[in-house]
Amino acid sequence: MANMRLCVRILLQPACRRSCFPQAIISRVLMCGLQDFHAHSHSTNVDPNLPKMASVIGILSHLAVQHSDCLEQAMWSLVEVCIVKPDDLKAR
Repeated sequence: MANMRLCVRILLQPACRRSCFPQAIISRVLMCGLQDFHAHSHSTNVDPNLPKMASVIGILSHLAVQHSDCLEQAMWSLVEVCIVKPDDLKAR
């Protein structure tokens, strides 16, 4: 639980300074989840109980209740980057 609080605090700090909540948070959490998923994709079974993946799922589930439109927009942007500019993922 302490790790999740630290993760949320780290994610919120830049967004609060720039007033771009929730778009920045959702995009960063999605990217974090994608990178974690990719890091563990060599195994045949990706465990959703991995600490980082569990945090990503929890944060996105919470944000989806109030910010579903932002979550949808961030998902489309991520898909676009994956399809159109996959090398951009490595830079993030």
